[in-house]
Amino acid sequence: MSEIVNIESLSYGGAGVARLDDKADGKVLFIQQGVPGDRVSIKIEREKKSHAFGSIIEIVEPSPHRVEPECDAFGECGGCQWMNINYETQLEWKSQILKDTIKRIGGVDIADPVIHPATKRLAYRTRVRFHVKDGKWGFFAARSKSVVDIDSCPLLDPVINEAFLDIKSKLSNDLRGPLELQISLSQTDNKVTALFTLEKRGSVPRSSRINWPSLIERVELLKGIEVRRVSTVLVRAGETRIEYMVDGLTMSAEPGVFTQASYSANETLVSVVTDTASLRGTERVWDLFSGVGNLTLPLAKRGSYAAGIEDDRSAVWYARENAAANGIKNVRFSSGRASDKIVSDGAKFLASSTLDMIILDPPRGGDIEAVTALAPLGVERLIYISCAPPTLARDIKFLAESGYEVVGSSVIDIFPQTFHIESVTELIKSERS
Repeated sequence: MSEIVNIESLSYGGAGVARLDDKADGKVLFIQQGVPGDRVSIKIEREKKSHAFGSIIEIVEPSPHRVEPECDAFGECGGCQWMNINYETQLEWKSQILKDTIKRIGGVDIADPVIHPATKRLAYRTRVRFHVKDGKWGFFAARSKSVVDIDSCPLLDPVINEAFLDIKSKLSNDLRGPLELQISLSQTDNKVTALFTLEKRGSVPRSSRINWPSLIERVELLKGIEVRRVSTVLVRAGETRIEYMVDGLTMSAEPGVFTQASYSANETLVSVVTDTASLRGTERVWDLFSGVGNLTLPLAKRGSYAAGIEDDRSAVWYARENAAANGIKNVRFSSGRASDKIVSDGAKFLASSTLDMIILDPPRGGDIEAVTALAPLGVERLIYISCAPPTLARDIKFLAESGYEVVGSSVIDIFPQTFHIESVTELIKSERS
């Protein structure tokens, strides 16, 4: 049975939102590929007590914000959700979703975030993970683990697209999956590295017959390759490290160590964080989840001292190397869980000197244990970088209850054409607490 509804808004996750019978108290409907302002005929696919999921049968009246997607795989591939929405509307809804989520989950009202549009709306990704399964090379389909076979993607840097197609053409007869292929662009030489991760059991029966090192000679843009089964390195050949530039620094990392997926967006992110921090040369800063020093080193350049804490030992090794290579000495990196380090070192750090600021940049799930541990330290300023509004809102709620106030926020559009929201939130310790 079909229903005709009006798409009113967008949800975190990408779906358009409508209400059954267009009533304010009607059941909430999540409609994939719905654009605010659309009037559509829909089919309800799944229904629950408080909400339902549907698909569009016909666009009765298109939204003025609807545009033609610049990819033939849009709607089938799960990589993009908003390529059918004009860019200005995408930004408006990312800002609104951030505000609404912090209010709904965190119970905190924030002012309109400052929006930092992407400098590239297409061809921006410099690191990407492909899936290979049943002989298909590409990305997972929307809401599925089946793979949509592609030869290129409009979101990827042209160098990655060219390298991917070349690798695919060379190996498609031998690799049918399941496996993952991560391709990363090294900015300083415009070459790529390829990391193949094989599944633990029953994967890629012909892979042992592949001359992996020869792939570097056969693929023009490929400079290094690594093959892993889960976390065990089976093959490493060529130059596997990638290099990128940020804030006048040359940074390096190895395959599998986290780096931002867009170098141009990373420049914006680091600029927003350093501008928000407004260091004057005397401050001492902790950077939690510091990775390869992407934020720690730019902050150390501007402050008196910076300490980075990171759980990934490989990332810590590269962070120390990056500090040395760039001649930055007023910095220290240590390995361990952020919450454990806060408990073990926080009081000592405060007793020996003034800790002026803590930077948090946790993974998508946030880290409520680290937030719980740092709150009693009473550090005057916190800057929280988040890629997931729901976990940010959860952590802000705890911080607000611990005496912190949100004084500003920004949205950095790292992933145009998708629902993903990167934000920077500044909190200060209230004088009333």
